Amino acid sequence: MTAMKSIGAALGLLAFVLLPTDGAKAAPEGGTTFGDKPIFQSASNFQYSLSDDKKAFTITFNPAFEASVGNSATDTALVGTNVFSVAIPVNGKEVNSTFILTASVNAEEGAGGLLMLSVNDQQTVTRFKKNKGEKELLVKLKYRAKGVGDIRLTVFLLADRDAAHPKAAALIHVTSIDTDLALAKKKQNTK
Repeated sequence: MTAMKSIGAALGLLAFVLLPTDGAKAAPEGGTTFGDKPIFQSASNFQYSLSDDKKAFTITFNPAFEASVGNSATDTALVGTNVFSVAIPVNGKEVNSTFILTASVNAEEGAGGLLMLSVNDQQTVTRFKKNKGEKELLVKLKYRAKGVGDIRLTVFLLADRDAAHPKAAALIHVTSIDTDLALAKKKQNTK
């Protein structure tokens, strides 16, 4: 009988040590989290901010990440490009999130451009042409994959103008990129 009591006491102690209490945090639902810092980056003009639960991050640019043509009197280029890449580690079995790129664009008659957002093997391209004043853009890419070890995020910007409009200007100005695994999980559970 004492052996059974000892085994019961040991199991009770083990359960006490392994199970979370009110003061301890349980493992995050779904288990997928982002790493503390990028493992690769092509530029240094950004800040990577990770949420406390490691399920969301924001990348902000300072100075802004941009591409332009015709924004100075000496600029005679017909095409301006810029590329940003970053790799962020992922811990967990599945990534299900929407990546949101926030930008503003401005293009005169005969000018325009595009923004491409790529996450691992998925891409979205947003094109723009002449607009009146600065226009805000939210570029969204819903990404879902299993067995992902990292998020390889690339942004490609292209501003261009037609040779028939050599004085036309175009500017693409990216301010941030956001994603939140918990928000995608919450949306999935409400369906």
